[in-house]
Amino acid sequence: MNSLAHAVPARYLVCPGGLPETHSGKIQRRVLRLLLEGKPIGSTSAMKNPACVPLLLEAIEHASGP
Repeated sequence: MNSLAHAVPARYLVCPGGLPETHSGKIQRRVLRLLLEGKPIGSTSAMKNPACVPLLLEAIEHASGP
């Protein structure tokens, strides 16, 4: 019997503001990692949509619960 195992995250994070992207459209995974670790992200000058950062922080806080 062949079966495939799938990795499923314990929680999903939904943010309507989008993900932090560079001006060329690449997702800035470094920024996501730092936000999840609670560390400062530094400059957002290379970001196409810096307004998504506060929305992501709010979604992370909401997902982590009380």
